[in-house]
Amino acid sequence: MGIRRRSSSIRRNNKFKIELAKFLKDKDVPLWYRAFSTFQLNAADQLMMSIRDDVEQDTAHRVRYCLSVLGLEPLLDNKDLKLIMQLSGGNDLAFLWFLMESHYKTSNENEYSLNEQLILSGIAHLDMITTLRGLDGLLPRGHKSKRTIAKYNANIKVNNKVRKPMPIVEDGKLMPYFQRLERPKQINATHNLKRPDYKVRFRAYENIRMRTMNRPREKSWFLCIRSRIRTYQ
Repeated sequence: MGIRRRSSSIRRNNKFKIELAKFLKDKDVPLWYRAFSTFQLNAADQLMMSIRDDVEQDTAHRVRYCLSVLGLEPLLDNKDLKLIMQLSGGNDLAFLWFLMESHYKTSNENEYSLNEQLILSGIAHLDMITTLRGLDGLLPRGHKSKRTIAKYNANIKVNNKVRKPMPIVEDGKLMPYFQRLERPKQINATHNLKRPDYKVRFRAYENIRMRTMNRPREKSWFLCIRSRIRTYQ
């Protein structure tokens, strides 16, 4: 009974692999590609700083956390992680590549394991900006559409159009722009406001103040200390 279940599960897995390969081929997606979630993308972005911090402090928990969020399983022990971090020199791309080549590489070149897909997809994500910049330098610049070019030429004509000079006099009156500015007149103050004469009252302390009014006035704290110093001299 157990052998039949195992054989049926193997057939289902093989069928799923065939359907998945056909789907990826129809979509023109490489076999090593695997889409990442937001958490996996953030973990890949934090990998470089985690490597540098762990190398500086001789630890491995930051890198281990990033790899666990990426989905790699099983994870390496701290000794192997520290060795690969030292070899990578703080470069996250080199770290992922050395990690795959040393521990997660499979013998079949036509198929990629889950760990290989995760590592290669992480490398592609981290290197995407550099790749796009390199392509911008190699490929010719894109051309603009006819509508965009016509709009651009129309704006040039409008900007280069000779504008008529502004008339100084219109209907026998000087234009407001050319009139002499008047100095503002100071307005005399008609109301003189005064601050009200009031005293701040501490109602919560009034009863205590009345009880201690007849007591002798205490000296300041520095005078008391000064007198004590004199007594000990």
